[in-house]
Amino acid sequence: MLLLFVGVGTILNAQKDIPSDNSIPSTSCECFTFEDACSGKPLDLTGSVTLYCDEIWDGKPWSRDFPIVNGEVCIKKWMSDCKGASLCLNSGNWEVCDITGCTVEVFQTLSNYPYINGELIGYGPFVPSTGGLGACVGRIYAGGLNNIHGRDELFICPGDPVELNYDGLDIPDDSGLCLFVNIKTTDGTIVANDDFNSSDITGSTVDLTALFANLDPDIYIIEFRLTCCDSEVETCSVNTYKYAYIEIKGAFDYSPKVSAGFVPNETFFTPTSDFPGTQLPNDVPAPPLLLNQINLFGENVNATEDVDISWSLDVVNCTTEAVISNVNSETITVSPGDNSFATGSNLLIGNASACTCYRMTLTYLDRCEDADVTDTYYFKNGPDCPEFQSPEDDTKLRSSGSIDGSVKIVPNPVQSELGFTFDKELIGKSASLRIMDASGQVMHTSNFQSLSERVLVNFDALNGVYFYEMKLGDESFTGKFVKM
Repeated sequence: MLLLFVGVGTILNAQKDIPSDNSIPSTSCECFTFEDACSGKPLDLTGSVTLYCDEIWDGKPWSRDFPIVNGEVCIKKWMSDCKGASLCLNSGNWEVCDITGCTVEVFQTLSNYPYINGELIGYGPFVPSTGGLGACVGRIYAGGLNNIHGRDELFICPGDPVELNYDGLDIPDDSGLCLFVNIKTTDGTIVANDDFNSSDITGSTVDLTALFANLDPDIYIIEFRLTCCDSEVETCSVNTYKYAYIEIKGAFDYSPKVSAGFVPNETFFTPTSDFPGTQLPNDVPAPPLLLNQINLFGENVNATEDVDISWSLDVVNCTTEAVISNVNSETITVSPGDNSFATGSNLLIGNASACTCYRMTLTYLDRCEDADVTDTYYFKNGPDCPEFQSPEDDTKLRSSGSIDGSVKIVPNPVQSELGFTFDKELIGKSASLRIMDASGQVMHTSNFQSLSERVLVNFDALNGVYFYEMKLGDESFTGKFVKM
C-alpha cells in the first residue's frame, strides 16, 4: 500500500515536542511514586516499570520489569550496581516526563487510534513517523493521521450523537489533564472547539455531539491536543497532538417544486404530500382530453455523494389511492455539486373523465436512515375535481374573490366537531357551508344567519380527507381537513 502524505503549510498549530528525561538522578531511593505533570498530584497507577542500566556488574547493558504495587515501585536493591540508570513506564499511554528525587513525573500521550462513531480516523498502523525515537515514548508522530486526499467520511445527520473513543485515553480525577478538540476549515479557521476534563470523559469516551451540532456537510480538520487544562502547556509534549482530515456527509435533501401547464402559461407551486393532492390548471382544453404537462424538480439540493432517485408517476383511484396505470418511470442520478434535478418537462397527462388523480413517488437511499425512503406527492386534473387550497396552510380557507378577512378551522385534523374561526370583518355576515368527500359527493350542508367569532359544526362521517366551501354572498372560502 502506498500512502502519500502532503504538507498542510501553516494552517495547523505547530507544536514543538519537549522531550522527556527518564534518567534516574539518584539510586538511593527506596521506592518511587508517581505524580501528574500538570497538577502535581499523586497518581495511583497500575502496570509496571522497566529499569534500564547502561552497565551492570558484568559491564553489559541490562533491563528488567518491576510491577507497580499500591501506586509505587520499590527497586533500590536492583540499582546498587546500575550505571546510567533510567526508568520507563508501562501503564497505558502514561509516560515518564521527568524524575525528581524519588518522584516520577508523568504525562500522557495520544495514540494514532481515535474513533468517531466507531470509525477509525486516520491511517492507524500506517501513520508514518515524522521524527526519531523519544525516550520511553518510542516513535514520534508530529504529522497528520491522514491527509486531505485520504480524509475519513462521517455520515452525521441532524440530531445524531457523535462519540469519540480515543484508544488508551485515561484522565483520572487527580489529573490536571484536558483533551482540547478544535474543528477547523481547510484554511485554518476554527469553527468549533471545546475542552474536556475528567468529569467530561468516561473511560476513553468523549461526547462530541455539541461540537458537531452546527457543522454543515464539508471538509474539516479535527485537532486533538492532550495537555494541561489551565495553560494548554505541559512539561513534556511528545505525541500529545494529533490532527486529521474529515468530511461530514449528511442526509440527501431538496426542496420540491412543480411546474404545470405550457409555456408561457406555466403554473409553479410546492407539491403536497396529502392525498388526494393539488388541483392542476386545465391549461389546454382539447376535448375530449384535458391535456397538461407537469415537471417535478428539486431545488436547494444537498447531495454529499451520488444519489440515485427512482421516480414514478401513476394514475391512482381518487378514493382508495390504488394504482390504476403508470404514466412514466425513470431513474436519475444527482451528484455532489448539483443544485437541482428534474423529472422531465414532457410528462403529458390527459383525461376524458371529470377528475383524474395522480401520484408521483421519488425513492432514494437515505444514509441517515440507512434505508430507502420514498417521498410522495399528489395531483388532480379535470374540470370537476373538488377545489384545492395551496399546501402551505391547511387550516386556512382561501377566498375566491377580494373579500377582506380570513376563515380558519382549528384544530385540524378534527374528530366529530369542526371549529371555524372568523376574522372580525366577517362577523355578523350570513354564510353557507358545503362539505364534500374526495370524489366530490356532498356530505354536509349548513346555513348561518349571522356569523360569530367561532362556529361549531357537527360532522359524523368516516375518517378521511374532506373539502369544504364557505360561501358569503358571491364570495367563497375553500379548504380541506382531515377527519380522524
